[in-house]
Amino acid sequence: ATHPIQLAIHPNPLRSLQNLIPPPQTYFSRNDCLLRLRFLLKQNTPFMKTTLTFIFFFFSVALMAQTTELPAKEFNLRLSEESMSIRPGESKSVTVSVLRSKSFAKGSVKLGTSSVLPQGITLQFEPAEGLIDTSAATIRIDPAVALGSYNIIINGDVYHKVKGTTLKLMVSNDALVVK
Repeated sequence: ATHPIQLAIHPNPLRSLQNLIPPPQTYFSRNDCLLRLRFLLKQNTPFMKTTLTFIFFFFSVALMAQTTELPAKEFNLRLSEESMSIRPGESKSVTVSVLRSKSFAKGSVKLGTSSVLPQGITLQFEPAEGLIDTSAATIRIDPAVALGSYNIIINGDVYHKVKGTTLKLMVSNDALVVK
């Protein structure tokens, strides 16, 4: 015997909405989400439409907040940490992101420093050049480096345009982060 598929619409819109909420760690494709949204819109209750409008607005704002804004012109560099504290004899890494406009999207970048590094402080990029979006900059501090604050200017060159950003480095015996 064949059983027809029935789509039950619960008289309580909140109850039908709860049935459509996936269990934790379940992911749906874009098409699944659109089908569920169309189903909910067909419920045709003012409460459901208001609720869905609010949910759509909330997720749109949340998505916009998470999106990295690309520059309108040229390119920019962004660090995962603008300041860090490091102890003598240790090393730490910071991620350098290259944010490009459309006109600079295919340009190879060469990363380096504009400032002369103090004696005993080394900075190495991996990778240092190429068509890259991110690079790991590893800072190594010699045990004999004087304690104190240092500003390191990290720069990038794309199409002979140079942009830079500053890393505030605190060499101390504390594990505090400089703000």
